[in-house]
Amino acid sequence: MSNSSITWGILDIPDEILLEIIGYLNARDMLLLSKSCKRFHSLVFDEKKSLRHLDFSEEGYLNSISDVQQYFNSKKKYEHILKINVSNMYYTRPGDMLNTIGKAKNLVEINIIGLKFIDVMQLAIFLTPMKCLRILSIDWPTSLIDNRQCCEMLKLPFNRLTKLTMTLCDVKYKTTLIHALELCQQLRELRLLQRHENILPREGDPWLTEPKKLENLQIAACFGSDTEFLRRIIVDMLPNPEQWMEFKSYDAVDTHHFYFEKNVGVSQKLRAKVLVDFNPFTQSLQKVGCGLFFQFLLREVVEITNSHKALKKFCCLSNCTLDYMCLLKINEAKQLLKNPRHQISYLYLSHNIEPECDVYLVGSAFPCLTKLILSNLVKHKVTSQKETDLHTEVAFKKRRTSLVNDTETPDLSSSFAKLVKNTPHVSDLTLSASTLKENEYWDLTALYLISGWTSLTTLHLVNLPIRSGKFLIEIGKQCKNLEKLKLENLGHRGACCYKNELYQMLAHCLNLKDFSIQQDNFGQTSTIFTMFGKNRKLRRIYIKSLGTGNHTTGDLVLPIKNLVQSCELVLLIYEIQGITQATCDKLKSVLQRLKNELRRPKFQFEIVRWDYGYNGYQKPPRNFNLHFVHKDLLLPYRFTDSLFRLDCL
Repeated sequence: MSNSSITWGILDIPDEILLEIIGYLNARDMLLLSKSCKRFHSLVFDEKKSLRHLDFSEEGYLNSISDVQQYFNSKKKYEHILKINVSNMYYTRPGDMLNTIGKAKNLVEINIIGLKFIDVMQLAIFLTPMKCLRILSIDWPTSLIDNRQCCEMLKLPFNRLTKLTMTLCDVKYKTTLIHALELCQQLRELRLLQRHENILPREGDPWLTEPKKLENLQIAACFGSDTEFLRRIIVDMLPNPEQWMEFKSYDAVDTHHFYFEKNVGVSQKLRAKVLVDFNPFTQSLQKVGCGLFFQFLLREVVEITNSHKALKKFCCLSNCTLDYMCLLKINEAKQLLKNPRHQISYLYLSHNIEPECDVYLVGSAFPCLTKLILSNLVKHKVTSQKETDLHTEVAFKKRRTSLVNDTETPDLSSSFAKLVKNTPHVSDLTLSASTLKENEYWDLTALYLISGWTSLTTLHLVNLPIRSGKFLIEIGKQCKNLEKLKLENLGHRGACCYKNELYQMLAHCLNLKDFSIQQDNFGQTSTIFTMFGKNRKLRRIYIKSLGTGNHTTGDLVLPIKNLVQSCELVLLIYEIQGITQATCDKLKSVLQRLKNELRRPKFQFEIVRWDYGYNGYQKPPRNFNLHFVHKDLLLPYRFTDSLFRLDCL
């Protein structure tokens, strides 16, 4: 028999190579692989290399505690586990997870964000036996406790840490948190996430003295609704503040995040052009050596990359005002400081993109961009009162026929068209409209150009002033790999203007896994559930619609039931105003029965009935932990995007 006729299979590959391949799998995929045959079961559970790093965080909502327990049911397994990440998982009994993970005393790195500790004592009991622990990500306990007791219990485990990430949720005793941070004298990285509730000192809190310095600290980052209090505390903890740099946007009044790093490397070509030394007055407020504005860095990099074009003015980044914001991923910004020709994958740009704007130069400088967050696409800018009156008259005439005669074609020579052409690898796009000035108008025809990004897997559209949804059909036809679609308050107030086009788009999106829509007065929603019944890949769906324009009937139960039966849903959240209490109760009963009959413990659902009595200050109760686990689909993009940029996910 000739060698060419020999058939090779995966089991013919040596164990050494198979172990390298297994190393790229997450913990859930390794479990599935182990069930395929005895050899793979042995490679997953008997080899130390496979057990060292267990990551359940990627699409963590697909995991359950039983998946984790399979790695901890034998000492021969868990004694070799060095790193474990169970964030983004949802469970109703956190104590079971703590008892399971607590068996592994050799852990070096733990991420258990989402697990709720009763108090600091429970946290200390969990951490103290882990003498090798160096990297920790947790939710800080909210229960009140005496400061000295806190310091005494956490002194040993916190003094070992080199990296600490904490989420803060309604911290009632600020001095306890500060004293706990002072214990981390070996700490090199500190990242804080304020989930909700202000953390400002309240009445009854003592006057806070200046905290101890963290002499080994290199990085300090924070994100939250209002981080001014945390900023003051962390800045006072920085050793040698003159050696630190703050990464920030031009929006100096923004207190939602901060990022400090010590001894950042900067190329000589960029040092004098992008760094801002704080003056003596500002120095007393900032207490750090210098600041880096992302706008300055990006402008210089683009000019270096396009030096052959002899740019006189780069409009997108030259007019730095509070209205325009540019953000980069922190790690990519640091790479650009060292090498201006480094390729970045992420860009947040809130500059208005006009037809003659030179934002496309960003695309030519960074053709490998994969994630973009953009703002307004401006079509016309009026400069005189005469032009204003003329444009208003023409716009009014067009507005009367726009719903029935949408024949305008996009300008293929515009800056946005060039940007699409120059960034063919974009897979994640967010387009969020903001308020325009009186002499600026949206270019709705430019929305058809989005379909030119054929590699899109994630699309998020927010507050776009559309009058028709025809562009959605084109996106559905061209973007065959679309997996996540989020639509939020499109069009003007009143009846939804793009329902039929949305249905046509969804008919083309056969690979869609996650769908979220927040649209007031959407009307009848049963059609969406009926259409999704044909998509077996769908995993998560979130529908929210308020307003008196909604109308639901008794046939809503049947399409939802068929949807749950036809695909492996893990999340269904339905928030509606106009649904009757009887229909709401029936839906909950049907979904709970299906969850039991189909044996899907991972399937979670919420049916929220918005009564007409509710207002903006009185909302229906909801499961916040469930929303946080599915934050990429349910929470505002500014929240999850900030976590991504600051590497706090």
